Amino acid sequence: MLRKFLNILIIVLAVVVVLPIPLAYAVDFTYHWLLLITIPIGVPLLLGSIVWRVLLGTAPKAAPGPGT
Repeated sequence: MLRKFLNILIIVLAVVVVLPIPLAYAVDFTYHWLLLITIPIGVPLLLGSIVWRVLLGTAPKAAPGPGT
């Protein structure tokens, strides 16, 4: 469940970080404040979630309990 959530989170963050760039270009950077907010906040969040997902993927899997 957590792995699926992280996969979705990575995709959403990637879209949110990249989407304002063509939007700002299309309006001649009138909304450049979007870039000032989304890139410094979104890029570390995106990289952190990717690293977290990689670390979670390399973690040993828990053995099923005796009753399962």
